[in-house]
Amino acid sequence: MKQLRVGEVAALLGVATVTIWKWTREGYFPQPTHLAPRVTVWDEVEIKNWIESKKGDRNGSSGETEGGDQHPDLRPAGATA
Repeated sequence: MKQLRVGEVAALLGVATVTIWKWTREGYFPQPTHLAPRVTVWDEVEIKNWIESKKGDRNGSSGETEGGDQHPDLRPAGATA
């Protein structure tokens, strides 16, 4: 089981590290494991499963939060909920 640091997770998803922290804080993204005060990691398998679940939602629900609303960061510019 490989553990990924925030920069590796961000690179895998093609987003900024601040986006990973924001999504984690909002509960949209899998929660990390804190190994030490300044060492935080995500399980690679869990991240890949999360990505696959988003790919599987291509029937119109991609990017939706648990409540069914699309995450604001994933909406087209100018779109509303």
